[in-house]
Amino acid sequence: MKIVFSSRFTKEYRNLSNTIQVLTDKQLRFLAVDLRHPSLQVKKVQGTNDIFEGRVTRSYRFTFH
Repeated sequence: MKIVFSSRFTKEYRNLSNTIQVLTDKQLRFLAVDLRHPSLQVKKVQGTNDIFEGRVTRSYRFTFH
């Protein structure tokens, strides 16, 4: 899977702590290889057709389509 980052993501990513950036990088590598990786806990965002949510930590999530 090819991952393209929005300008908003890039801006918000820079504001994250180094720890969260490292965890985000790890999860995005999992996403690129296997959308169904258990630690991502991917699920469809309710009320949308093609927007999904993945987990970085209990407090941090990312969305994609």
